[in-house]
Amino acid sequence: MSADTGTPLRLLFFALDSASGEAGKRLAAGLSARGHRCFASVYNRDEALEARLKAGFSQAGANVVETRAMRGVPLRQFLVDPRLRKEVHWYHLPIALVAAAVFWCARVAQIDRAPVFWRIFGRGPQTVLRTWAGLASDKAEARRLLEETRPDVVVLHHDYAGHFSTTLAIVARREGVRVAIIPALYPEPELLVRALARRPQNMILNARSRAVAKRRPDWRAQTDGVTILRYEWWRVELLVSFGLAPRQPFVHQSCPADAVLLPDAAMAARYSELGFDPALLKVTGSVVQDELAMEYSPASEGRVVVAVPPDQSAAKEKIDGGYQGLIARLIEICTGLPGCTQLVASVHPKQDEAALAPLIAAGFDISRQPLSALLPGAAAMLGYVGSSTLRWGTWAATPVIAWDAYGYEPGQGEHTLDAISPIRPWVQITATHQVRSALAQALTADGAAAWRSAYTRLGLTPPDGGALDSIEAVLRELAGSQLR
Repeated sequence: MSADTGTPLRLLFFALDSASGEAGKRLAAGLSARGHRCFASVYNRDEALEARLKAGFSQAGANVVETRAMRGVPLRQFLVDPRLRKEVHWYHLPIALVAAAVFWCARVAQIDRAPVFWRIFGRGPQTVLRTWAGLASDKAEARRLLEETRPDVVVLHHDYAGHFSTTLAIVARREGVRVAIIPALYPEPELLVRALARRPQNMILNARSRAVAKRRPDWRAQTDGVTILRYEWWRVELLVSFGLAPRQPFVHQSCPADAVLLPDAAMAARYSELGFDPALLKVTGSVVQDELAMEYSPASEGRVVVAVPPDQSAAKEKIDGGYQGLIARLIEICTGLPGCTQLVASVHPKQDEAALAPLIAAGFDISRQPLSALLPGAAAMLGYVGSSTLRWGTWAATPVIAWDAYGYEPGQGEHTLDAISPIRPWVQITATHQVRSALAQALTADGAAAWRSAYTRLGLTPPDGGALDSIEAVLRELAGSQLR
């Protein structure tokens, strides 16, 4: 056990998306430079993104460990792999779930007159069986990762119910390994519930889902008069039966953990509101804050940093003109802005070069530098709803306007400077003309003074560094402590 200050720690990072990968890479780079042994495992359905995240961890000095988590496993594998059979609840799951799935498939898919063979082996039962097999496979894979890397602490930057990240945390604690959560995203369960309420598979529509909702109250939620389950009723039962339920299914970053390391007091207050044990919450600062502290300088006149929204294929269908229409509206917001002397477009690493041509033609300076290198000294930041970087702007003492470019929260989260709070210390707007007006106001002397006053009221001050030291100290404390 690496408890004393002179012994290097062994740390296992797991990344599941761009936000957790970037946060993990930054922290791994800092800790590797101090001599700690970092391992990283990555899973994402987008193979290109997964490869990029793996390359980022390698460049940060971490040893990348391959994983087969969430990639499925043939059912016949159970006949030859004792590790999988060890994880399975043989006594009740196969019969109960397959029987329930048969009736579910027959009723919901309306195939009562289909051949018996299809009713038994059709899509519904197959989905249940594959999920059942996948959960067993993920538990076995988590044990393999822990055996191969032998970490003192597992570090997660993002997790949610049903994902391998939660499975890894649960299995790690059962094996006596400490788990630290360092959130890359702000927890907003209300937004998740509203999004799920629009999906028929999450609605409580039949006797089976009503029974599960009654038996598993933590897995149900209500919004606008609609009661939903976090997942389909059978998936909820599988997760609970396998012992893979997080503390709060609707709250991200709520898997069992020994500490939650937070960037500021506002986020700590938010986690307390959500029912987290205050003893778990450690305000350490963020590695991004250290980067901002090294580059910090007072705001210069007129430089606006624009975080260009990525091309979200699932969401762009909701906006006129698709992604090209979104870029056109972004140009409409920013060009000819009173008081603006320079527009710096911070683009997503996956951004298609062809999509940037209109921005270049409109006078934007395209930058692929880390946003943390662009924010110090900026007069204002235009971000987008859903981005983990909105809070970076507030850490840099930069006025932040969040544009709801994809209409994730139409009419839900709009507020002015007078209404900003520690939870959302930025102005959030959907309408294009209002975004432009708010941005122009922030560039005036009176507007800049109003933002400084608002940040002072919220207790937000420019970063002073030292976050990496604090994070390292907590990780060492975990490595030398008894499991909670």
